[in-house]
Amino acid sequence: MGLNINNITKIYSNGMKANDNISFTLEKKQCIGLIGKNGCGKTTLIRQILKILKSTDGSIDINGNNDYLDLVAYVPQNPPVYPALTVEENFDVILKYACLKKDEREERINNVLVKTGLDAIKNHLAYTLSGGQMKLLALANAIVIDKDFLILDEPTAMVDIVTKETILGILDELKQEKAILISSHDMSEIYRITDKLLILKDGKQIYSGDTIGVGDGICKLEISSSEDDIDKEYFSDLGQAIDFIESYKKDKEIKSLKVDYPAFEEGVIKYVK
Repeated sequence: MGLNINNITKIYSNGMKANDNISFTLEKKQCIGLIGKNGCGKTTLIRQILKILKSTDGSIDINGNNDYLDLVAYVPQNPPVYPALTVEENFDVILKYACLKKDEREERINNVLVKTGLDAIKNHLAYTLSGGQMKLLALANAIVIDKDFLILDEPTAMVDIVTKETILGILDELKQEKAILISSHDMSEIYRITDKLLILKDGKQIYSGDTIGVGDGICKLEISSSEDDIDKEYFSDLGQAIDFIESYKKDKEIKSLKVDYPAFEEGVIKYVK
């Protein structure tokens, strides 16, 4: 089962082309990263997928069916929660809208509370939660309705490092069974979670392929002999970096060393700058 984006284009009435002939397929057990500079067309594409924005040309379907929204859950950048309800009540309201019976609602709620670690604060009112807890609750709201396709917009933006690790751990588990599309400016998050990338620039699709392939042919080396003396070097392969390190050791004692190969972030910059 796949979400098929077929030659999607959006042209506004003033002639501005927000995106242009974008095509890819999101399969189950796969996570695709959607990246690019601000204004490149990421939000437009997400709105098209969610049918908030009508495309000028192209089509979107799941297995040939363009009436697919019942299979999709969306987590926006700003968490949509019911602030005057408890964490547990947030889940219950959502599942009541889905017309689930009480026993099934309780089972799903208990499962998601344990999976996300929110069981410790299940009786807290949502408006009392921290920003990171709000993000986690928003993700849990999408998990509890159990859709096949999950679209996430900046899921770890502005959260602490512990909550970020919790969210990424949950996504690691979810991608073993779900199809996930994640839009983010956090390259460490993208590199860890995604299998494939879609890079947009000025509304055009400029890279579609394996995540790790973006940094092919780029090796980044950071080496220092003191806290104030950090050298950054770039090489076309790992062998050149190793030769440089051996030469460096002859003159200086190495205090710190970091090698990125393939150098993912530099590869992304190469495409979007």
